[in-house]
Amino acid sequence: ISAALAAAANGVPYESCSEQDKLSLKVIADHTRAVVHLAADGVRAGNVRRGYVLRRLVRRLVRHGRRIGVKGTFVAQMVRAAVELCPEESFPTLRQRESAVIEELEREEKRFLATLERGEKRLADVLSATSAGGVVKGEEAFELYDTFGFPLELTQEAAGEIGLTVDETGFEKCMEEQRTRARAAHESVDLTRDGSEELKAVLDAAGDTEFVGYDCLETRGAVVTAVIVARDGDVGEEKLGAAEEGELARVVLDRTPFYAEGGGQVGDRGELVVADGGACECECEVIDVKKEAGVTMHIVNVRRGIVRVGMKLNARVDSELRRRTRAHHTATHLLQAALREELESHDETAVSSSSSKIAQAGSRVDAQRLRFDFTAPDV
Repeated sequence: ISAALAAAANGVPYESCSEQDKLSLKVIADHTRAVVHLAADGVRAGNVRRGYVLRRLVRRLVRHGRRIGVKGTFVAQMVRAAVELCPEESFPTLRQRESAVIEELEREEKRFLATLERGEKRLADVLSATSAGGVVKGEEAFELYDTFGFPLELTQEAAGEIGLTVDETGFEKCMEEQRTRARAAHESVDLTRDGSEELKAVLDAAGDTEFVGYDCLETRGAVVTAVIVARDGDVGEEKLGAAEEGELARVVLDRTPFYAEGGGQVGDRGELVVADGGACECECEVIDVKKEAGVTMHIVNVRRGIVRVGMKLNARVDSELRRRTRAHHTATHLLQAALREELESHDETAVSSSSSKIAQAGSRVDAQRLRFDFTAPDV
């Protein structure tokens, strides 16, 4: 898709555009091609890895559309133009998945547009308050990312246009502090064991969570049956029923594709977003999933909006993390089998016996690595 076609699709005469507008049209054309192929390959917008690349590209595309005066949604129109220009014999899956691609990219576009106006105002305030040739504070760049969904790269680009830079070190420090707070909060408290009687009654009423993660990695319209926020980590002083933007919460669903930590394997990560047609906005980052007293708890950062009991959410597992974790899980079984074959082949007693002396004594499986503990008394 060419910049000229991008201009025509958005009702902008390319020849009369300023050089800056022509640059924006080239960005729109380039990014449209990229996100179409990413989405066609099954990549979903998210906060990690390929999903984050897709999100960054869509949001930059949308921002450049705003810069040339496009109002409302326009990504679907660009996708159709891009697909039409791709030879069907070379890219057969694009036409087959066109509707799914449009649905995914429109969803991300609308999610960004919901906060873009407020975010652009805050961005303008931050940039105008920074002296010429100065540096935007890392804390302010993090606020734009955390509250308004502006990836660091968008803030850097906007700052660079007027001769400013961004304190990346300060931004990364804020990101790490947030991760540390989240880990400390969800690892230190077992609410089902130490929480209030009111909380225990809420969890009893929530009922069981149906696990559907063996069959799919996304569940649409899962109903929120419980929401718990520990006030500043104080057990027995929980806020129940709803969690607001910026809070760390435990969310229970009636069904979920998220695997809860168990058997040495870490819990899935991903996101919860308001189901299509929902009356209010909600976006949660799932940072861990645990079983606490038999209850499947999704530990989430509420990134936008509010999550409350009774809402219907789309629960989406990070497929790349799940794939790598699954591979490491399989590898632990293969490793145990290989150890038995290799070590016991030199032990006539073990070979002739129906019982094995090589036994698994624990494991740790995640997306980055596996750890396998075993016992072999006579080796």
